[in-house]
Order: sequence, then structure tokens, then C-alpha cells
Amino acid sequence: MPAGQQCPQPPSPCLSGSVRDASDRCVPVRPGPTAAQQPTSVPSPAAALPSPLPGQLALDKPVVSAGDTLFATGAGCTPAADVVIVSDDGRTIGRTVADASGEFSTAVQFATYRAGNRSIIATCGPVLRSEVNMVLSSSTGGTSNTFVLMLFFLFAGSLVVRHQIGQSI
Repeated sequence: MPAGQQCPQPPSPCLSGSVRDASDRCVPVRPGPTAAQQPTSVPSPAAALPSPLPGQLALDKPVVSAGDTLFATGAGCTPAADVVIVSDDGRTIGRTVADASGEFSTAVQFATYRAGNRSIIATCGPVLRSEVNMVLSSSTGGTSNTFVLMLFFLFAGSLVVRHQIGQSI
């Protein structure tokens, strides 16, 4: 930075339930089931994680699919420090503030999808690292080809049997 200029101020943290996207705007995390579809006593995935050791970044799941929300929990940060979580491509995927004991927990969501192993880096005084594996997933809706073929042969077989019974009478 040239002498005489001030450093830019970091953006303010996003509100609860949102993360910073690749263009540094706060966007809401994709909502899950509505309250009517979800039991009232279900804890958040981040709450179910064991407390990480100082200097550790823990994730609620080791494998995610495109669009999945991932929960990150860390410890060993400077108390009340801004926590910036970035992916291996340098894009911000989450922001929060460490509590008085230097721990944090937040939802993170990748702005881009790339199958394979991805590094996650949280900066909060010290630098915490973890990895997650991104996989392609698909589900088949409707009828499969095997099922259609099976029905076809069942129908054709019943016609042959009926035709043979009709000739023997």
C-alpha cells in the first residue's frame, strides 16, 4: 500500500443465516425444511460436533454434494476476532466472530463446485485448516430402463403362454 493511504476496512460480518459470496455480498444460506416439516428438538449439525482442540478446524461432514451447506467449528482463535473462511481458490465461503474463548461455529457454502478434495482455511489470528471431499451425486426419478424392459418381457411372455393355451384347446 502506498504511503499516505489508509488500508481498506474489512466488511462487517453478515447477519445470522447468511454468508459472503464470491462478490463479497451477504447472501442467505439455502433454507432447509420448514418448521412444520422438522421436529422441534433437532439440534443444528454444528452443535452436534465435539468441541475442537485449539488450532483445529472441524467440519460436520467429510463429504458434500453440490449445494450442500457445511458447518465449520474452530478453536484457538484470538478471542472476539473476525473469522474469515476461504476455499482453496481464495473465495470467501463464510464469516463469523470468535467468542470470548476463541471458538466459533458457522455455516459455510462454496460459491463454486469442483469435484474432488477441497481445502478450507479459517483465519482468526492463527490459521486453521481442514479438508472436505466434494462428490457428484445423482438420483433417478421415475422409471428405470431395467424396470421397463422387465415389464415388456413379462407382457410378451404372457401373450405367448395365452396363445399356446388357446391352440391346445
